[in-house]
Amino acid sequence: MIAKLLTRLIPNTKEIKAALCLTVLFFFLNSCQQSEIDQPVIPSVNMSLPDLEVGDVFFYILLEGESYIDQDNFNFKYTGDTLKVEVIGKENDKYVVSESITLHSNMMESEINYYSNKNLVYSSYWSFRNNFLVLEIIVHELSGSHLFFGLTTYYSTNYFSGQFDNILLTLQEFNENEVSIKGWKTTSGPLWDCTVGLFTKSFSLLGIHYERANVAVFNCAMNVDGNGQTYVYNRENLIIRTSSYEERSSKGLGWDRIK
Repeated sequence: MIAKLLTRLIPNTKEIKAALCLTVLFFFLNSCQQSEIDQPVIPSVNMSLPDLEVGDVFFYILLEGESYIDQDNFNFKYTGDTLKVEVIGKENDKYVVSESITLHSNMMESEINYYSNKNLVYSSYWSFRNNFLVLEIIVHELSGSHLFFGLTTYYSTNYFSGQFDNILLTLQEFNENEVSIKGWKTTSGPLWDCTVGLFTKSFSLLGIHYERANVAVFNCAMNVDGNGQTYVYNRENLIIRTSSYEERSSKGLGWDRIK
């Protein structure tokens, strides 16, 4: 059973740079209770923008969260689906990055349709400008993003902004409003402000420890029955977790980074 699950989750390692190997812990939630299973080994590299190279590959695993607005419910489960983020080229100072769902992901065979556009491969430019991580969706008939859930909202502050086809995240550390991460969301409770810049210190995710990370919350669209989004990231590791959730059902999806 475990071998079959890992076969779904881990793509062919020939696609990854085999020179570096890091041990990954993957937790499967059964009935909202976490239990530890075997530790798959996935070769990878440190995802830091100045060190990016063409051919680098990174992976995220999909989660389903139960209730964004319930301050006492942090339950979620992993679905057995993996997102592959690959640096496929470079144009001047911009890295060309593709996003695709791996073929052995559960959603590819499931009779339940719980994820949209699973067969699409999205492309974007990643660059580093004036202490900002800049992600620009490459506009064509298949524009979008798995990792950022389509970038379907508009938000703008002095530190982060985005609209439909681009996002800017400051790599400066937020230093107000410290929160903790529990389950698939923060312990601050539901946030109805349009944009909030938070930070968290000393937390672990899938066996990886992070000393500090920014938590950028974009909930503007929830005021008009749209989806809110939260991004957890830092300068060293870039994108650690993304999540998207709706006000009406309070359910959400998220991508957690694995190495």
